[in-house]
Amino acid sequence: MNSGFHGNTFAVIIAVENYQFRIKTVDYARNDAIAFQQWLINNLKVPQENIKLWLDVDATKSALNEELQYEISNLTESDRFIFYYAGHGFYDGGYNKITTWDTHPNNIQETTVSLNRILMEPLRNSRCNQCL
Repeated sequence: MNSGFHGNTFAVIIAVENYQFRIKTVDYARNDAIAFQQWLINNLKVPQENIKLWLDVDATKSALNEELQYEISNLTESDRFIFYYAGHGFYDGGYNKITTWDTHPNNIQETTVSLNRILMEPLRNSRCNQCL
């Protein structure tokens, strides 16, 4: 099942189903994230300790801004990185943005995160060559 891949696989799985403030629930986001985690473990044989699972309250703006970039900065050339997100997203000012548990409906632009800033740029600047 590894298709010739011989490095370590690391994954960050994020699901925001219920928000702190008045933002519409994302039905089944938690279940989908947990099912994806199990698929990684059972089918790709990713060790559970290599998977970060952030559900609802764990998926704060601070976690995505700081902890996600930290995880990416530790990747090596031989690692594979998998990112999974279930929650609300939108396009704003030329960038795809995603909501976090603490996104506030009165200030969506400042309380969401840019996928380019938290994911794409750190990956481009990392040593990791395999990401999904």
